[in-house]
Amino acid sequence: MRRGFTLAEVLISLMILSVTATAMIGTLMAATRLFREGEVGRSANDTAMSVIGQLNQDLDSAIPSTQGGDFYADVVDESQSGDCVVGWTIANPDPRTADVNARLFVLWGRDTQGDLRRRVFTNMNGFNRSNVRSVLSNGALITDDCEFFGAWLAGTKHNDSGTIVIARVPVKDTWWQEVAENSSVNPGFPTQPQIGQPTAFDTRSGFTYPSAVRVVLLLDGGNRNAKRGIVTTKLDPDDTQIPVAGLQGLPTVPGSVLAIGDGQVRELVGYSSFAGNIVQVTQDPSRGPVEMSSGIGRGVYRSPALSHIRGTEVRSCRQFSLIKALPH
Repeated sequence: MRRGFTLAEVLISLMILSVTATAMIGTLMAATRLFREGEVGRSANDTAMSVIGQLNQDLDSAIPSTQGGDFYADVVDESQSGDCVVGWTIANPDPRTADVNARLFVLWGRDTQGDLRRRVFTNMNGFNRSNVRSVLSNGALITDDCEFFGAWLAGTKHNDSGTIVIARVPVKDTWWQEVAENSSVNPGFPTQPQIGQPTAFDTRSGFTYPSAVRVVLLLDGGNRNAKRGIVTTKLDPDDTQIPVAGLQGLPTVPGSVLAIGDGQVRELVGYSSFAGNIVQVTQDPSRGPVEMSSGIGRGVYRSPALSHIRGTEVRSCRQFSLIKALPH
């Protein structure tokens, strides 16, 4: 007669199996999370390489003011997004056209849907400040995972040294003093920068062609790979701790940024650490972007510091920059 397993043996076997399965599931989940984090980083890196490559190519083709080239930049303010639009005259990149010496004007920026686009015009008369974002909607789609597109200028009248490092303030801030001092442009303007004032950087209006430009991108990894979560409590504009849920493995390298809110009206937040589902807002400029007047990382990159209700979406962003000397 063959003897079967006793109840105790069966229970012990099941216990061992459950412990082993739990450990294996935990390992699998950790591996899956690491894979997804790697996919987010890889996706952002791939997008950044593509975008910066195209930007670099366009800037290499820039025609300086000494040869009749123009440069345009502005802060798009109708939705308080803080984004810039930037454009410059380029040489004709297509030798197959009838006039190989023709000049074009290329414009970069986020459109009304928040997609980063590039549009080429035969001249600068194809847009104006009031319609520039809608005009961009008809341009070539560069990427749909860009949370911010901004530019800093160096070497204009306000910064004769041309050192890009000291041109730390946003693009509109850098030329604002020049507007106030240049009576041929618009006398009597306030020297303090204010988003929404009716002046853009335009070399056709007497502004000095910049010697260098720094372009900043914030990429979130796209709809498939973006790290998303929610705010778990109501936030006020001056709160420096942000309780969140759904965000795992949030990067905390210097320059880390969160986008809070959806659509065009959203806040960009610089943060320095993440532990226990609490995001610590940056209060040290060496650790990441801060808003200059408050000294904290709420409302960075010209975005507004806002109140947020519980359940507001949060997205993790990675920052990429291109610094480029311009021809003279």
